[in-house]
Amino acid sequence: MQEHAHVHLYLDNDKTGQKFTELALALDKQTFTDERRLYQQYNDLNHWLTHIGQSQRQQLMQKP
Repeated sequence: MQEHAHVHLYLDNDKTGQKFTELALALDKQTFTDERRLYQQYNDLNHWLTHIGQSQRQQLMQKP
C-alpha cells in the first residue's frame, strides 16, 4: 500500500481493524486516511452499505 500516493482505509470496526488502522497511521499519516467515521455505528463498510437508505447513498456519492 505504501507504493500509492494516498490510501483510504475502510477497515472493520473491531479490534483487528483498529490495530491495523493505527499501525498504518503510525507509519505515514500523509499517505493513509482512516475513513471509518463514515460507518462508525456499523461493524464494517459492507454492513453500512446494506443498511443505509438509497437516498443517503446517492447523497454521499455526489459529495466531492
